[in-house]
Amino acid sequence: MPVEQAVGFLAASVAQRPAGAPVFARASGIWGGDARFGEMREVLAVLDRTAPAGAPVLVLPSAQLLYFLAGRPSPLPQAEMVLYLLTAGLLHPADARALAPEDDMLARLRAAPPVVVRADGDAWRRIAAAYPALASWIDDGYIPVARVGGHEILRPRA
Repeated sequence: MPVEQAVGFLAASVAQRPAGAPVFARASGIWGGDARFGEMREVLAVLDRTAPAGAPVLVLPSAQLLYFLAGRPSPLPQAEMVLYLLTAGLLHPADARALAPEDDMLARLRAAPPVVVRADGDAWRRIAAAYPALASWIDDGYIPVARVGGHEILRPRA
């Protein structure tokens, strides 16, 4: 998108934002009137109630904006791009496993189990198919805290 067009889009978006519309603490310029905006705010609220501030959270499929808005790191930073490319259908599962071995990911997660935000849909199914032990570990070791739209927030079993 050309710069002039992008600036015009941004200006129109800001002008359309109703006075007093909710904003994100870490990105007050981000606003949207659709359901996804409200869902993202609710996911962040659940994370704030579920885990200490700044604690890592694993978002599957990868969602860089959610990590930023939550102010939380991924427990698997070296695997984030691999998971993104896998879920976008741009990386073959065998190549994903070669770049981000399942055993390595599980070792890191077992050492400090994070809260998990798992989205419904094809992207999660691609992760589960490529990393079946990871999917089983989450299914067996986590319990739901909340469901917000297509997102399920999970915490480790006590």
